[in-house]
Amino acid sequence: MAEIVLPPNRSPVKGETLLTWESLERPALTLSKKSLSTLLAIVIALAVIFLFIKEFWLIICMFSLTFLYYAYSVVAPKKVTHTLTSLGVNLAGQSFYKWQEISQIWFEFKYGEWFLAMRLRNKFPSLVFLLLGDMSREKVEEIFKQKEIPVSETPSPDMADQAASRVGKYFKFS
Repeated sequence: MAEIVLPPNRSPVKGETLLTWESLERPALTLSKKSLSTLLAIVIALAVIFLFIKEFWLIICMFSLTFLYYAYSVVAPKKVTHTLTSLGVNLAGQSFYKWQEISQIWFEFKYGEWFLAMRLRNKFPSLVFLLLGDMSREKVEEIFKQKEIPVSETPSPDMADQAASRVGKYFKFS
């Protein structure tokens, strides 16, 4: 039996390991010097404009997001281990979701990597993305099908998507 390690606020859960794989914790971002200088020039130009209209909080937010993007591109992502057990999904030993909490999954290809996307029931965040790394989608999909969790090509629309489509019926944005 494999033991799942969780944060201190939740007790460990034991279950039989069905599938384990290693992947990066997030997509690796790369930022060249040219891209960084272009980004900084745009942010500084916008900051000067916003300075004249006294939008100091907006300037702080812009520089914060620029720093965040820079930090993510400089710091390499760590390798983590994801595990599918008989009781649920263990995400890098930090989060555990029971099979009953997962309402739907699908696979997405973004940033040159395959992601497993899980929609959760009554949880925040309601969407969780895992990098698949070298793991085959078919193996992961087979386990989710055994647990009777719907596997979709595209996600079903949630409340925000439905609201946006209703607004789109009355207002034409093109």
